[in-house]
Amino acid sequence: YKKLYKDLGMCKQKMHSEMNSSHLWTIPEQLRIKLLGSRNVDLMSHTYGHVYSNSKDLSDAFVEDWRCWVNQDLPKVKGIIFPRNIYSNELLQFVADKGILYYRAKSLSTNFFRKCLRLIDDYLPFVFNLKEVEVLNSKPLGISDSYFLRPDIGIGFIDNLKWYKAKLRLRYAMKVNVDVHFWCHPHNFAKFRKSIDRWRKFADIINSHAKDGLQSVNINDYYESIVARQRVS
Repeated sequence: YKKLYKDLGMCKQKMHSEMNSSHLWTIPEQLRIKLLGSRNVDLMSHTYGHVYSNSKDLSDAFVEDWRCWVNQDLPKVKGIIFPRNIYSNELLQFVADKGILYYRAKSLSTNFFRKCLRLIDDYLPFVFNLKEVEVLNSKPLGISDSYFLRPDIGIGFIDNLKWYKAKLRLRYAMKVNVDVHFWCHPHNFAKFRKSIDRWRKFADIINSHAKDGLQSVNINDYYESIVARQRVS
């Protein structure tokens, strides 16, 4: 990012004009085509240069970053996940005016005490409550996360506890019929081969319960279902 931004994150015009959007894709072309053509994949913006600000004001850096994003030959997106999940009413209004329809909203307070509780809870082998998806009727529409799938650390029994807890939450959500939103940073799971195997097993569990009515949807699908319900009501 140092090559792209200076001062408060303003995009260097020279670098921007010389960049080709193909440099943004770090995956094989065939996989890129497959992802873009998949009905199950929803591409969302995460900003062009991971720009965020603790200020409530709409920063010049974010405005310039957005201009860099739209000037690239990238797929059109409907949603955004703000870097570090930091946003304000001003930012929401800005992206809404640019055509963004939904964003991933904050679900819990981010103070240190709550973070510690969530970390411990992610490894306890029982479920005493569920964090259901919350919908914020703002513009754009806010769809909260529920649980962060933490990266494996390479210690077998600890990693197994984490995945066991995720499975418990999934099955409990089915039992009580609530919507939950699992999310992660996929690149965190490339360090250990067993991480990929655990991911596949988790996906197999989801698919195996399809006959029981369990639906796995992306945020765009969830957004459309919300809009459809609102129209009916």
